[in-house]
Amino acid sequence: MPYGQQVLTAIEPVLKAFDDTYTVISKLIKKNRGNNPVLNFLKEIRTELHSLMPVDFPELYTFERMKELPRYCKALALRAERGSLN
Repeated sequence: MPYGQQVLTAIEPVLKAFDDTYTVISKLIKKNRGNNPVLNFLKEIRTELHSLMPVDFPELYTFERMKELPRYCKALALRAERGSLN
C-alpha cells in the first residue's frame, strides 16, 4: 500500500473518534451551563483531548501508536459522561 494510503487509513478512525468525543463533551458543556464545578471538569477533559491530539498529531505518533488513539478518545468521553453525572 502506498505511504499516503497508509496515512489516510491510520488517521481516519482517529479523526472520527476525536469528533465523536468532542461532540460528547460539547453537548455536556451545554447541558451543564449552570454547574461551574462540572463545567470546569469538562473543560479539563477537553484540554486533555486537545493535548492527546494536537493539530500535528500525525507527525507525533507512529502508525502503531495511532491505532490506540480512538480508544483513548473514547475513554475521555466516558470520563466526561460519568464525571458530569456526579
